[in-house]
Amino acid sequence: MENIKTITKTTSMCIFFTSFLYLAYIFYNLCLQSPINWSGIGTIVNSALFLIAFISVIFVYFGYNQSIKKDKIDRTTEILNNFFILNINKYFDQILQMPPQQTEISLELPVTFTNKENQPEHQKNRDAIYSTLQYFEMTGMLLKKDLIDFEMVYQTFSLDIPQLYKRLEEYIKRVRTPGNETGWENFEKLYFMIKTENESKISS
Repeated sequence: MENIKTITKTTSMCIFFTSFLYLAYIFYNLCLQSPINWSGIGTIVNSALFLIAFISVIFVYFGYNQSIKKDKIDRTTEILNNFFILNINKYFDQILQMPPQQTEISLELPVTFTNKENQPEHQKNRDAIYSTLQYFEMTGMLLKKDLIDFEMVYQTFSLDIPQLYKRLEEYIKRVRTPGNETGWENFEKLYFMIKTENESKISS
């Protein structure tokens, strides 16, 4: 619908411009009392019609690409939201309520991604932390690729991501070893984007 409105508006402007040139040409010749070159008017009209067609094709092309991009963003956003609701949302309070010492112990354990009831508490905490980090690392990567909308991420996680990052900042820095200096970099960039946006809203 937006594409049709844009094309209609552009076409109307081109027709208005063509009419203006047409009237200006006639008025100019009448003022000079010189014969009107109707073939010249035909050339102007044909050129304007070509211009209208050319601009319309451009708008249709870019409008189609924008429509495809929007569909991709909508689908990716829906998948992310569903995954968050089913898998990640339950971990937030669990992570933020962990005592710092317990968080450190949990992070030293291997990742299992199991849901066994007899799993040790530290292992459950480790899996919760790692799953959440993976989710936001993926979110940051999709944002970098323009496959999701930052405003959506900000509206949803503007409070949660800063808390989570502050809680895990030391761990993120510690896993960056020679040859792996970019561990969790997309999550970190996402945090700084949200931090910048928060500071901008506070100062404005």
